[in-house]
Amino acid sequence: MNFGQAYAQVTTRTNDASTNATNVAKDNINHAYRDICTRYPFSWLIGTGTLTTVASQAYNQISTAINNVWKILSIRETETPARLTAISRRAYESLIADDNTTTDVPEFYCDQFDDYVYWYNAPDDAYAMYVTYWKSAIDLSADSDTFIIPVKFQEVLMLGGWYRQLQYFNRHGEAQAIRNDYEQMIQKLIDDDQDRPDLVEKQARHVIGSSGDDPEPKLPAQYRRF
Repeated sequence: MNFGQAYAQVTTRTNDASTNATNVAKDNINHAYRDICTRYPFSWLIGTGTLTTVASQAYNQISTAINNVWKILSIRETETPARLTAISRRAYESLIADDNTTTDVPEFYCDQFDDYVYWYNAPDDAYAMYVTYWKSAIDLSADSDTFIIPVKFQEVLMLGGWYRQLQYFNRHGEAQAIRNDYEQMIQKLIDDDQDRPDLVEKQARHVIGSSGDDPEPKLPAQYRRF
């Protein structure tokens, strides 16, 4: 199903295909799309990519190498290999206040700077950093645009767009029943995804970040997440 087919379904189900209703339906489908894709790191939303550090440069811009990142789930330095530990912006700033000159293989990263990842220590060489991330849902506009949600799950999009359309046109009684179905279907998608044996293994390796053979770097207590 593409974007044009999706918003047409919404106008059909609400029996209003006027120009105004069609424009509202486009917004409501995009709203539902974003909502679904930020509820849970579904297996079909997990992406991977690589950032290559620059010697003595304490940061990388994410979008120059990886597109549509909503949230970083884990980062591994591939040469050792070793998993980096995520720290808060406050912790990162405390670390560099104490030492902002030492360069080495990074052990920690902070992704709380918009489109940038900051490393500590700053790298002393070019290192390939394997990034596992949660993809973002980008608003669609052309009728031919397609969703990253698998086809078999796209009925939930219709429900999300449908109940929002009803709310917009003050049909609140009808909207509540459809919203209940929408929430139930999202929960079913989450439950089904959690039950996949291959996903459990994938999350253990990447989302959670534990590999079973590399200990987490030890961060002094005063620098841990706040």
